[in-house]
Amino acid sequence: MFYNFPELINGRPVTRLFSINITFHQQLYTALVSIWQEGRDSYCQVRYTDKDLQSLLPDGKLVFNLAKPLATAQHFSSPLTDELINCTNKAISEYLHLKAT
Repeated sequence: MFYNFPELINGRPVTRLFSINITFHQQLYTALVSIWQEGRDSYCQVRYTDKDLQSLLPDGKLVFNLAKPLATAQHFSSPLTDELINCTNKAISEYLHLKAT
């Protein structure tokens, strides 16, 4: 399946584009991740390929600043969404750590 990811997000060029595998409720899911710069800040956008996961988030995606830890309890009221975001954060961290070594 081909996913057409934008080359620009908010008028800024995407600097890194990759997919990650997320283990969530004992199943493996895929998410598409894009990272871009806005000034000194780096932002991350996560798009889940599974419609059930998309339905847990507004607009079916997650956008956050990489410099600030994502405090899920402040953003979402659903424990299921919090768990998904924690699994996503772990998968992104592992991916970036593997690429850095």
